[in-house]
Amino acid sequence: MRCAAEYDYMCKVLKMMNLQVYETAADALPALQIDFGLRVLAGREETAVDMLQPFLSQFAANTLIKFTDEFGCSYAFLSLPGDGSEKRLLLTGPFVGYEVTREHLLTIASRMGLSQKYLPQLESIFSNITFLQDAMQLYALLTVFAETVYGREGFAVVDFDSDFISSPAHTNAEDPEQKDLLVRMQALEARYAHENEMIELISRGNGHKALLMMGNFSQLVMESRNQEPLRNMKNYAIILNTLLRKAVEKGGVHPVYIDRLSAEFARSIERTSRKKDLDPLLQQMIRKYCALVKKHAVRKYAPLVQKAIVRIDTDLAGDLSLSAHAKALNVSPGYLSTLFKKETGVTLTEFVARRRMEYAAALLRETKLPVSLIAQRCGIGDDNYFIRLFHRYTGFTPRQFRRDVQSVLWHEE
Repeated sequence: MRCAAEYDYMCKVLKMMNLQVYETAADALPALQIDFGLRVLAGREETAVDMLQPFLSQFAANTLIKFTDEFGCSYAFLSLPGDGSEKRLLLTGPFVGYEVTREHLLTIASRMGLSQKYLPQLESIFSNITFLQDAMQLYALLTVFAETVYGREGFAVVDFDSDFISSPAHTNAEDPEQKDLLVRMQALEARYAHENEMIELISRGNGHKALLMMGNFSQLVMESRNQEPLRNMKNYAIILNTLLRKAVEKGGVHPVYIDRLSAEFARSIERTSRKKDLDPLLQQMIRKYCALVKKHAVRKYAPLVQKAIVRIDTDLAGDLSLSAHAKALNVSPGYLSTLFKKETGVTLTEFVARRRMEYAAALLRETKLPVSLIAQRCGIGDDNYFIRLFHRYTGFTPRQFRRDVQSVLWHEE
């Protein structure tokens, strides 16, 4: 190939930009899955290359083709100089010129005719697609190479977009398939609006109204798609778990708490063997995520206090003294003490003691661990001191609490 060194350099730069690079014969394009399985997910047999192939033969060998498909993914096809009659092409892409958001994925899902439960798979595919903030850098690289090979006026640049490539059948407003697509888009928009309302409720810890909305939400989200009822219901539960994660994050809950609860529910969903057992689990999810917002929302506090609270909750058995916190956060004990009391209304020592007693109450309620071991897990080595402290905060000894008390103020249910 002429300009082989320049060609090798260009390919290296393209790969450094995290772009796929293929070289192939123009008249024998393979069925490359260069879109990371995007069309396979949609149940389509054609590839991105297949869609463009009928148009490639219309252009001379010295052509740079820019191609954006109906999913907003862009590709570049550059004809290469050959030693004989065979036409060869350089293919690179896909890439996107925008940061992919949930709204983008919903739009793409509607175009593909996919239900919302496929969003995680779409998200996975688009996580592999390179984001180029300025595609002109890519096109400049290809253009410089083309100018080197063909001369400044010796090659053409052609732009294709999905509207040009789509067949008339797909653009006919009277087509039943097109009408069906519009119906699905409207359904997705309704789901999206409902999701936003649910997220807002959960982010404020309003579990009562969220529970009332859950039935309508399940009707909007669930689609059978020929799956067994249990699997379909589990898929819905997974969607809800993801939605609730985002909601409490918006409500100011630190990810360390969210991951713990989310993982617990993910395991519970997959362990469930009967469809009827999922309904109470879904209600429990909403209640517990709302309780998480009420208990662990830290966004209202100053960043330093947020860090202190997260340190407390992630290691209740550790050294949580004022001096240990100050050292870890690189501030003076006096400053931290004053700021913590101002932000939370209680001293750091009081906050730690209450968190530890809340944890002790949960262990007494949910496990059969001996009191001495519970005390150790709460960072208290003296059993007698632990019993006195627990009685001060609850009005009961640990044994009385385990035997007689069914609920307390901080019960997460």
